[in-house]
Amino acid sequence: NPKQRSEIIDYLIKTIEGKIGLDNVDVIAGTATAGIPHATLVADRLNLPMIYIRNTNKEHGKGKQIEGKLNKDQKVVLIEDHISTGKSSLAAIDAIRYEKGIIDNCLAIFSYDLEGIYKKFREVNVNLYQHSTIGVLLEVAEKENKITNLEKRTVLEWLDNLNR
Repeated sequence: NPKQRSEIIDYLIKTIEGKIGLDNVDVIAGTATAGIPHATLVADRLNLPMIYIRNTNKEHGKGKQIEGKLNKDQKVVLIEDHISTGKSSLAAIDAIRYEKGIIDNCLAIFSYDLEGIYKKFREVNVNLYQHSTIGVLLEVAEKENKITNLEKRTVLEWLDNLNR
């Protein structure tokens, strides 16, 4: 949906401008594959270069994990569509650092808000900014009668079990 897509890109840009600062960003990165379109739109609107990071190294050609130009000591902001376990984001952070890029910030459109995620990002010294979380989604869905209170509680219990 173009309207919602534009709102999401606006949020990502406002977060970069307001919380990170444009002077702290040289390159926008997207995770493969769903982070790529959002990173592309953000990079385009900010007039910044963009790279994307595969889950693993390419099996042919130069065997690269990162596509696009990343120079040593360039400051990168990673854009992720959603974060559940954090595995793909953390792999992307490792890939950026392996190529000598500087990565201190990750922006996610959505997060399952699992407790272990925050610890993982703190351990690698990366700030995590989330547009929305499952808790917000459940509240809105219940308020708009898309789910019942019982369905909401069932999902919250499932999340609580994952956090144990």
